Amino acid sequence: MKIYVFYTPKITEVFEHLRKSTREIPSVEIVPVFYDNKEDPSHLDAGDTHKKEYMDLMLKRWGMHVENVKDNLGQNIVILDADCVFNPCYQDFADTINEELKENDFCFQFDPNIGMSARVNMGFTAVKCSPKTLSFFEKWFSFIEEKEGRAAGFPQLEWNDALIASPHIKFKNLPLSYGHQGGDCRFYHAIGIKGTTDKMRALKEADETFQINF
Repeated sequence: MKIYVFYTPKITEVFEHLRKSTREIPSVEIVPVFYDNKEDPSHLDAGDTHKKEYMDLMLKRWGMHVENVKDNLGQNIVILDADCVFNPCYQDFADTINEELKENDFCFQFDPNIGMSARVNMGFTAVKCSPKTLSFFEKWFSFIEEKEGRAAGFPQLEWNDALIASPHIKFKNLPLSYGHQGGDCRFYHAIGIKGTTDKMRALKEADETFQINF
């Protein structure tokens, strides 16, 4: 299963750590989606979701992911944040996602933030790539491109609202073992942690725990 991961020069170390964590899981393939933002402000850091520059970067990112969906029509893919690490103790990731996408257009990481109307964290987005899901992506992306008055959480807030407003789209939020720490964790996602340094520390700690049991 192809897993598309967007990253910039500043978080290359985070991306490489994620890619390394999948080496013992042959059913997944990390596909880099690299964006060279050298012209962007150097002070922009992971987790700066309230800054205009970060929101602009997210437009670049999701425009590239729309193309990823278009390139994979008829296939299932995952779009994943770079600040994740996989648990090699479990080899059922791809099989589980493929099974869930038989009945759903999308699967997501559950987001405990009640501000997300569908409780979706799109940092983990599994997609059944089809004309239906591509159309949904394209309409949503056109909307966020033109939106003024963007708030912290952009464009996840808009994605959640679009899902709620689209009953023809079938989606599922996965169990907490997908993204959140626990005994049966398939991957850990360092949400709620600001800054590349602190994210790397959390990812390495999670990875060490996984490796002890591998």
